[in-house]
Amino acid sequence: ENILELVPKSYDIIGKIAIVEFDQINTISEKNALHYKKKVAEALVSVNKSVKTVYEKKSEVKGRYRLKELKIIHGDDDPETIHKENDCLFKIDVKKTYFTPRLVFERKRVSLSSFKKQEKVVDMFSGVGPFSIQIAKNSDAKIYAFDVNPSAYKYLIENIEINKMKGEVVAYNMDVKELLNLDNILGNNLKHKIDRIIMNLPEQSINYIDIACFLMKKTGGILHFYQFCEKPNPIKKGIENLNTKLKDSGWQIEEILSSKIVKPFSPKLDMIVVDLKLKFFT
Repeated sequence: ENILELVPKSYDIIGKIAIVEFDQINTISEKNALHYKKKVAEALVSVNKSVKTVYEKKSEVKGRYRLKELKIIHGDDDPETIHKENDCLFKIDVKKTYFTPRLVFERKRVSLSSFKKQEKVVDMFSGVGPFSIQIAKNSDAKIYAFDVNPSAYKYLIENIEINKMKGEVVAYNMDVKELLNLDNILGNNLKHKIDRIIMNLPEQSINYIDIACFLMKKTGGILHFYQFCEKPNPIKKGIENLNTKLKDSGWQIEEILSSKIVKPFSPKLDMIVVDLKLKFFT
């Protein structure tokens, strides 16, 4: 039997690591499953010369740090790797940090947007820095990059150091909700000073709109907003959700710059992005 036919149609390659979800093989008896998985892993390595380690994805992304359970099926159980994307390098631990290579074109699109000179940007959920660092590589923006995961923050610091950038990325290991605290010095310094905000936490981003409104310049700014929305018409629903939340904070959409379905997420949900100009409702 041709083992390549059992390779799942999609799998992720991050640096030297492949992560595979064995949906079809789960129909095989448990006795044969491990044998087949190892054969599939060997086949993957044979056609992807950079891959040295293969993990099986054992769970969906879960928890505050957006991690998934992984089980080694080929090579050394070494979850740390360096991934190259759009001429930037990202050191990553696939067990301790969230990273998806499937947003490569989306990150390139945002990083090549038209940035004003020395624009101030907040990346609310930066992870190891793929949005922030690619923006700073292509513009002289100053990016405030936040992540609540200490491991993501550790790698974000390393990734800032190993990449050559025109702009500047400043990393913070904190939940952006803390910026709203009256005694938060950083929050007070950034309040209504930010030109552009990236909100790539699609399962939760709608719950952070009040922080975006707190940070955005009252004269207006740009929001890159990612959300999981129900089919059909997910973009329409996403904009309606956003509009409701913005009005609660005294803001409104001045202009929709672009909108699209980034990728399907599940049978019922799509991941969407909407790029908007916001303005304070006076």
